[in-house]
Amino acid sequence: MIDLGFTVNRVGNTIEIQLCQHITDAAHPSTITKNIDVPVSDGVNYSITIALYNSDNGQNCDNQVLSDSITINISTPLSDSITLGINTNDKLRNSVLLYPNPIGKYLYVDINEPSVKINKFKITDMSGQTIQVTNSAKVIDLHYLKKGQYVVIIYTNFGVLVRKIIKL
Repeated sequence: MIDLGFTVNRVGNTIEIQLCQHITDAAHPSTITKNIDVPVSDGVNYSITIALYNSDNGQNCDNQVLSDSITINISTPLSDSITLGINTNDKLRNSVLLYPNPIGKYLYVDINEPSVKINKFKITDMSGQTIQVTNSAKVIDLHYLKKGQYVVIIYTNFGVLVRKIIKL
């Protein structure tokens, strides 16, 4: 099951929506729909930032583990709704192996499904700041990273896979 909590903050023309997913077991739906109402004024331009966080302690969302974020610039009135979904592709999740974790100098990538093609890797710190973008690789050199936790975002032909790594 996936619980999806959220908070909404609006300051002037900037709307920040923080979504937090908490996966409680392996059997969960592939998509989640959550309606969020944000009061806006007609004829005004807005910037909406949506940040998706994972629960890092298995229980509570503390907005420390950023999975992905997007900023959308809109003009009101909206003529349609914006749909965001969390799509879990079992084939993808089971096809890409990153090791070792925790890592030393290098992160190795194995793909055990020939139909999965990796387009790029994006490595971010826990605040979502991009550290490195790499094209498809079997070995990623991360010797320069400081000790800590990082997020690896893997862009493939089947979608996006997000993994947390620890640098020793």
